[in-house]
Amino acid sequence: MDPFASGFAGSLALHALLIALALTSGFLFHHGNNWGAGNASGAISATLVTQVPLPPKEFTSPNSVLATETPSPAPTPPTPKTVAVPKPDAIPIPVKPTRPPKVAEHTNPTPP
Repeated sequence: MDPFASGFAGSLALHALLIALALTSGFLFHHGNNWGAGNASGAISATLVTQVPLPPKEFTSPNSVLATETPSPAPTPPTPKTVAVPKPDAIPIPVKPTRPPKVAEHTNPTPP
């Protein structure tokens, strides 16, 4: 006999009982069709409109730091920075030498 047979049968019986209980309670406590009843309080009626009245656009100063009405399609390129020419009597700053990265030695294994 299958070791899962008793568990499967118990699960099947429990689910059947729950479905039967839900259907029975629906038949016993059903009181008619109450969807959209005429005596419902607090109902709101809605009508369709062709356009929505929007407030007028406020005037913005052209000197404002906010975005303009016609923004640029691309950001402006950065201005190139000028390099200051060092003074002839200035002491040069030594540059720290960089070490090459350490790489592990690779040895080929001897064939068997």
